[in-house]
Amino acid sequence: MGWLVNKALSEQYLPSFFVHLARIPYAFLKLLPVKNKVVLISRNNTKTSIDFQLLAKEIKRQSSKTKVVILNHYMTSKLKHIHDILVEMYHLATSRGCIIDSYVIAVSILKHKKGLTIIQIWHALGAIKQFGYMTIDKKAGHSSRIAKVMNMHGNYSYITCGSNATTSIFAKTFNVDPSIIKPIGEPRVDYLLDKNIYDSNYQMVMKAYPQLEGKKVILYAPTFRRGGRISPYELIKQFNPAKYAIIIKQHRLDKTVLKPLENVIEIKDELDSLQLLPVADYVITDYSALTFEAALLHKPLFFWNYDKKSYLDNCGLALDYNKEMPGVISPNPKVIATAIKKDKYNLDRVVKFAKKWILVQDGTCTKRIVELLGL
Repeated sequence: MGWLVNKALSEQYLPSFFVHLARIPYAFLKLLPVKNKVVLISRNNTKTSIDFQLLAKEIKRQSSKTKVVILNHYMTSKLKHIHDILVEMYHLATSRGCIIDSYVIAVSILKHKKGLTIIQIWHALGAIKQFGYMTIDKKAGHSSRIAKVMNMHGNYSYITCGSNATTSIFAKTFNVDPSIIKPIGEPRVDYLLDKNIYDSNYQMVMKAYPQLEGKKVILYAPTFRRGGRISPYELIKQFNPAKYAIIIKQHRLDKTVLKPLENVIEIKDELDSLQLLPVADYVITDYSALTFEAALLHKPLFFWNYDKKSYLDNCGLALDYNKEMPGVISPNPKVIATAIKKDKYNLDRVVKFAKKWILVQDGTCTKRIVELLGL
């Protein structure tokens, strides 16, 4: 019983102790002068994302003398985590602006200088599954006490999203006033709609995987299931290897080890989903926000929701799934496969979905985000 008591005490007191402890060095760091600098922080990535690459370039374009610091602080160990937070604290104390794409502890728990502008671009154009405050006290979320102590998603000056349709969802998700949410998209929108980049990525992927040549390419990109694993074999066996090639893009947190199969290419970190979309003739997902990006490129979409009941119990959905998803929805892989083989899809629905959920499609998303910094 002793370990249960210790665990309960740790969960009750450690977060508060950590917050108060972190504020001590930060008070001294804030005595340092502010530099002409913007810091970009991601807890999602070990390498610089496409969004951050475009933002860094645009910041330099708008203000050539502004220094850009990019921190990719994906947690690999507790010791590194502490070091990363201290580095983040230094840059937060000495920067004019900060852009993040995930929940960053140092951003939310500390009291910052008044002149610091903090922009949350998140790592998705919208929300299909629930997250943040929508999953408080659910299996897939955090406890309400932890959210309060850690000031979860606090201190944001602005939050960007794909369109006005997303504003009310993000207001609930981040527990903020809707007025700070700006439906100006993300840099990835500009990236996807750039024809030169699209063509370059197509050629790059085809060169890297010549086995795709002459086949219909299916991109299967399932969302993350906390504590779960994906099992795509029932889906894979529906397709003739001579006619179809399947690219499986696992979520970065998914630890599923797939067995090698003739017509399957498994991709984890070597390529981003945005780089893979140009070669996809069809996209299969479930509850992933990749839906927005695929729709933006007018890709035929299919939704294999084989675990919808358990997913709803553990996490939940942020929108009317059956009404909004622009494609065939089924828990049965045969239904999905038959629809693909018969080209049973409605691109008009996909286009309408993209227009509803992605407002800015003129290549100015990155520019608009950087303008919020007021450089």
